[in-house]
Amino acid sequence: QGLFLEKESSYLGEFCNKNKANQLTDEEFQLLLDYNAYLYKKAAEKILAGRFAINPYTENGRSIAPYVQQHQAITGFEANYHLGQARFLEKLDLADGKRLV
Repeated sequence: QGLFLEKESSYLGEFCNKNKANQLTDEEFQLLLDYNAYLYKKAAEKILAGRFAINPYTENGRSIAPYVQQHQAITGFEANYHLGQARFLEKLDLADGKRLV
């Protein structure tokens, strides 16, 4: 599992998933790195300003990721009571590098 550079896929072992969906071009990889750096910078700015949400993300507004239950004791988030407070996951449009809403 994971993401791999397209040009390095020939070095992957037989048990690696070599699906095209898991392979990135150099441009796609750089875009992903740049976007991650942007997200870290924005998160750091919010944390330093004293604003940080611990609410989990939702992709569809109807459910949250199953692993969130593991952190329920820390966050106090219970989906059946607090789903309206979940944050919507923003996705990146790889075609032009702009966020999808």
